[in-house]
Amino acid sequence: MSRTEVKEISPTVREVKVVIEPEKVREVYNKVSRAFAKSASIPGFRKGLAPLDLVKIHYKDEIKERVFSELVRGEVVKAIEETGLHVLSEEPQILLENAKSSNLNGTEEVSIKAIFEVMPQISELEYEGLEVTRRARPVTDEMIEEYIESRRKASAVFVPVEGRKSEIGDTIVADIKGWFLRESDNSFDMENPDIEIEDIEILLGDEATKKEFSDNLIGVEEDDERRFVVKYEENYFQKELAGKSVEYKVKVKSVGQVELPELDDAWAQSLDEGYESLADFREKIRKRLETISKAEADEKLRNAVVEELLKKNPIEVPGTLIRHQTSFLLRDFLSELSERGVDVRKTDEKVLQQIYLNLMPKAERQVRAALILDKIAEIEKIEVNEEDVQKELDLIARINNLKEEEKEKLLQNERFRKNLEDNIKVRKTIDRVVEKAKIVEGEWIEESKGLEESERESKSDSEEEQSSLEETK
Repeated sequence: MSRTEVKEISPTVREVKVVIEPEKVREVYNKVSRAFAKSASIPGFRKGLAPLDLVKIHYKDEIKERVFSELVRGEVVKAIEETGLHVLSEEPQILLENAKSSNLNGTEEVSIKAIFEVMPQISELEYEGLEVTRRARPVTDEMIEEYIESRRKASAVFVPVEGRKSEIGDTIVADIKGWFLRESDNSFDMENPDIEIEDIEILLGDEATKKEFSDNLIGVEEDDERRFVVKYEENYFQKELAGKSVEYKVKVKSVGQVELPELDDAWAQSLDEGYESLADFREKIRKRLETISKAEADEKLRNAVVEELLKKNPIEVPGTLIRHQTSFLLRDFLSELSERGVDVRKTDEKVLQQIYLNLMPKAERQVRAALILDKIAEIEKIEVNEEDVQKELDLIARINNLKEEEKEKLLQNERFRKNLEDNIKVRKTIDRVVEKAKIVEGEWIEESKGLEESERESKSDSEEEQSSLEETK
């Protein structure tokens, strides 16, 4: 027989103390001793034939260790299961009281402590009546004209020039190859190009065109070739080129100018999107942009509600869950870098450890939000039905152009379906909190600095960590 005591160390840590009676300890001790005796090798006796008392003396430490392990696997594990507690710790801390003086031979009772993490018992949450402000970006005439201009450029026609060579303002159609400068010997590997692009259009003199391209491609005509080196800035927006020197070979295929269509009713009708006139085009674009603005405002509102939930409910999060989520974020991050061509296998272990530590605060917030939302879903009795699943799957199918059989195959994947249902439940839970929130419609605040900081915050993890990785290459 044994006695069990449960002690709360913190909201996420429990200590279970199991006191095991001498009779049970002696039973296990004798069983282990006999098992050792069957294979014991003691000088002066045949293997397995030494007296049991001598075996107990000769293998004292090994028998004690095995008895302890047997008691933990049997009595301690059983006692924890009977408490109904869900052990989260990968390896619960097991302690034997009076470990030095206890022989674990059944002459006295044994006290064993198990310390482990559990899910926090969330009894109360503050989630009703959260005060949040909803701000929608207004759709301006300038936004509409910018969109229309982008559509005009997409409808532009390339017209080759005749009787002259290229000038500023012309567009070059070319095939290009590029070689990165090797730091090892300060040379270019001309046999294996790092960049190969066919039929690229280069607008000479455009602010988006690197100056070296414009300077070297003025005065060319069809079939000309030019070679030149471009040194990219350390903060260049294309990370795979940032800080690199690239030697380019450009094969000119055509020189011409891009002509934009007239901005009139005929052009609007030519888009084959049901526009009756240019005015009709503008009006429908306005409605489309307003729909996008509303969706963005709604999404920001949902994010703001989650932020308020985190502020109002500072619950303690089990370290085990944080570590698991951090590992997931790290794997996801490294996978993304691999897809961008970064060889993460060459990454120094210390750099990986620093990235891991940088990701932990984000992981903690995600886990805390998940625990809070899960409890709200339980309180509000939020369920996911088959209609919810089908609706979400239909949306995924439309976005990814999936066939009906592909949809069904996805649903048969238990892991996919579980993730899908979890995502739907989270969204429905947030929507419920939004319904109960005190929402104030506020004016849009155009803060370019704030937007830049927001973008940096959302990308800081990946960009900072990628920088750390590249330092090790």
